[in-house]
This record gives sequence, structure tokens and C-alpha cells, in this order.
Amino acid sequence: GDDRNARVSGYLSDLASWWEYGTLTAEEDLKYSRRVAALSKVVSLIKVWPVALTRESWPREERKLRRQYHVADESKSSTGGTLAIIEALAHEREVERPDSVETWAADERRAFVRSVRLLKCGLGRKAALELFEGGVRSAEELVSRSHELGVAAVRAGALKYAPVGPSASRMSKEETETIA
Repeated sequence: GDDRNARVSGYLSDLASWWEYGTLTAEEDLKYSRRVAALSKVVSLIKVWPVALTRESWPREERKLRRQYHVADESKSSTGGTLAIIEALAHEREVERPDSVETWAADERRAFVRSVRLLKCGLGRKAALELFEGGVRSAEELVSRSHELGVAAVRAGALKYAPVGPSASRMSKEETETIA
């Protein structure tokens, strides 16, 4: 049971991340900012939902979920909103909507903008799009070419957010110097 709900909440978390960091215009930022806030509350709710969200339990659980404000509020959209996403995942179907994780991940520009914004190095959407138009295709490429591109914030950001802790792979001295 927990596996299914973890999968649903994991997908919703990924979706919130894409909606927060993968927008390409100011209009999209406005459109998705409220949805991201609501979705984060839904993620918390699904994590503690007492019943596994499956095809069999869906009719009963859907009624309960509809009564949850943040789920119901987002379900008024033309795509069916959050409830439609949860239903697709409960039935183990692909989420079919123009702003799904799969759709946005397949868009090279969105994927690049998101990866750059996740570096949290001070580069915003516009700067990331300019770099993309200039031929940079990944956050890794951006970090490795930061000297050439003249983007000092990336070097600092890459070091600041480099993986740490026992599960992180150790960077060699040379790798660290390359980034710095």
C-alpha cells in the first residue's frame, strides 16, 4: 500500500518541481506558482493517506479526496487537475496532459531551464534560455564551460550544491578544481 502512495506522492513532487523550475515565460510562472503551492499540500496529504490508492480502492478514496480542499480546488481545471492525475496513477496509467512530467521532460528547453534553476546559482529562466539559444544543452555542460561562458555564479553554485554526505560520491581534487 505504502509503495503505491509513495509512487503517487513522488510523481506529484516531481510535477511540482517541473512546474516550479521548468517554466519558460512569466505567464507560466504566474499560472503555475499557485498550483505548485497547492500541489505541495496534496503531496503531504498523499504521503499520510491511510489507504493504498489502487484501482480497487479508487471509487471510495476518490470521494474522500474530493473533500480535501487542495485536491478539489485544483480539480476545476480543464485537464481535470490534481484528482485526474491521482486517478491515472492509482490505475497505473500514464498521466496524459500537456503539462505532465513526461511532456515537460521531453522538451529540451524546459529540461535545460529546470536543470539550471535547480543549481540555485542565481541564474533565472531568461539567462538559462539565452544560454540554451547559445548552444548550451545541460547543467553539466554549463558548469564545465562556465569559465568560457563567463558565468562565475555557476562555479560557486556548483560547489555550494555539490553532493555531500556518506551517500554522495567523492569528487576528486581535479574535479573540484575544474568546477572552481
